[in-house]
Amino acid sequence: PSRLPFILSPTSAAASPPPYTTVLLVPTGTGARIGGFAGDALPAARLLAAVSDTLITHPNVLNGAQMYWPIENTLYVEGYALDRFAAGEWALIPSR
Repeated sequence: PSRLPFILSPTSAAASPPPYTTVLLVPTGTGARIGGFAGDALPAARLLAAVSDTLITHPNVLNGAQMYWPIENTLYVEGYALDRFAAGEWALIPSR
């Protein structure tokens, strides 16, 4: 009989919940209530990142012209890829 490298027991699964991932989509551009000017969605992104294991968002949420405010547990995904991810068509793999 073949052996699996490990077996996940119900007790170990209950002790370690899956990571909590959130997605922040903010309409950006002229006239947007938040996210339309110089990273003004940053407070919302920081709040969600503080309660999430991973936050997925698009660069316009945290960028403004030449300003950039990185958040360590945040994945920055370009718009088209984020659309495909939200539609369940693509998976995301973190990279550096």
